[in-house]
Amino acid sequence: MLMEAYKELEDVVGPENISHDPAILDGYAFQPVENRSPPWAFRPEFVVLPANTEEVQKIVKLCNKYKIKFKALSAAGWGAWSAPGSEGVGMVDLRRMNRILEIDERNMYAVIEPNVNWAQLQAEIMKKGMNCNIIGAGSHASPLVSCTSAWGMGWNSLYHGYNGRNVLGVEWVLPTGEILRLGSLGTGAGWFCGDGPGPSLRGLMRGFVGALGGLGIFTKCAIKLYNWPGPREPHREWKLDGILRDLKGEVPKNFKSYLLVLPNLEKYIDVGYKIVNAEIGFSLIKNAIGLLLATMMPNIFRKLPEFPVIRERLKQFQHQLQFILAANSERELEYQYKVLKKIMKETRGLLLDLGESSSRNLFSFLEDFMKATGDSTLDESEMAIQTDTIASTLWGFVRVIYPPLAFRVGGGARFVLGGEDVWDHTVLQGKMTTEIKEEFIKKGLLLDDLADNVWGLLYESDSLIGHQEQIILFNQRDPKQVEGANEFEKIAIEEALEQNIQIGNRITMDPGTNEIIGPRYCDYHLWQRKIKKFFDPNLCSDSSWYISVETEEEDK
Repeated sequence: MLMEAYKELEDVVGPENISHDPAILDGYAFQPVENRSPPWAFRPEFVVLPANTEEVQKIVKLCNKYKIKFKALSAAGWGAWSAPGSEGVGMVDLRRMNRILEIDERNMYAVIEPNVNWAQLQAEIMKKGMNCNIIGAGSHASPLVSCTSAWGMGWNSLYHGYNGRNVLGVEWVLPTGEILRLGSLGTGAGWFCGDGPGPSLRGLMRGFVGALGGLGIFTKCAIKLYNWPGPREPHREWKLDGILRDLKGEVPKNFKSYLLVLPNLEKYIDVGYKIVNAEIGFSLIKNAIGLLLATMMPNIFRKLPEFPVIRERLKQFQHQLQFILAANSERELEYQYKVLKKIMKETRGLLLDLGESSSRNLFSFLEDFMKATGDSTLDESEMAIQTDTIASTLWGFVRVIYPPLAFRVGGGARFVLGGEDVWDHTVLQGKMTTEIKEEFIKKGLLLDDLADNVWGLLYESDSLIGHQEQIILFNQRDPKQVEGANEFEKIAIEEALEQNIQIGNRITMDPGTNEIIGPRYCDYHLWQRKIKKFFDPNLCSDSSWYISVETEEEDK
């Protein structure tokens, strides 16, 4: 039966756009990130590459005809949720659907296909004075996936919001093969709105996190865009030269970047609320000191366990945030800066201007440390966060180019909890997981990242909603540390439930977690399962990372 289906799929896309060659299929099964037994996930039965919505629809209908599960994949499918969740699944690779279909300057939205990535979209819309909310995964990821199917928090969400709220009109091939067009698109009125007429379906489509491929395939969507206060040709006007950490350039006059260091956790929480209430800033985010060392200074990072005094000194900067101001005029920038100074005075924080020479002192002792230990590997690039590369750092924040470096020191990284809630509640997640992680580090079960390796931010300038997730770094080649990562996540979830702390992303990242969490949250998992079975009666859209559909008993 599978070969019969394969022949019909081949007739849809052509023989050059379908394969069941094991060597090719293994490329789709290699997914080490968030994989409990890395690096391999399940090998798909076949991979098919459609070119348009019509071909996607035919593929989905054939999968229903032959009762074959399918899983869609697009730009930078970088986690285990991008691979089959079980045996017997066919991959629908959307890489041929890679066009920016429309950029509407007046109404500030863009219409894209699945395999457009954030970097491509941002490069085009900046030419027209607009920007978008690139997610924390990085600029290589798919905007369509973020908006329709998976999370949506980004480095600059203070300015650009959350992508579950940035999605407008959507073209959706349901698990049965029917095509559903959401919002204004469904009435032929264009892409400008994702709701109505009548009840909105965006909640069913993605909820807060997304179905991660469990409810069909999204072939087009419109994304809300935002004002870009920077130049329309950044490479020319910022005089940018080079790539990634070797990038050189000039910092524009209407941008300023700071490190906000707070004396304690209470003041760290307060400064977040005050900045959001004041409605200033372009980016407000915590990249922990341990993460900065791991990504920017791996040689120093590897030596930390040998020098507990240096480790403790670094932890003095535990309660810190990186903050970027961006303004449309010098007068606006001056106003935002005055407000920031007032807030830092009220919270007794230290305001370090990363564009001034005084900020060199923050990490100058690290250079002395390396020399004192006789390490000869330190060069200029190792001190990448110093002021001579501040343009590179600022541009890296705007383009969100740094996330891949998290895998640099050990090859393994995971992201624990990540609940979305009021800011002070999300901060408690970081505090709790940091305390647990210290014990794992002492036993050598995780790499030493100072334990507090929280990545977090606040959304939108008046929402007060925050996100914090604990990043764990480990040696992907060390079975003891891989198992340590699994055990840490398990204990963190159990402790979060015990303390009534929201577990956030873990609901989807661990198949089966819904059954543990659901009874504590109004039995949402039962309703989610009903939605799944209504839209997908043949259970053809792989829902391994969305909701289990194993027994009828669970429906009762």
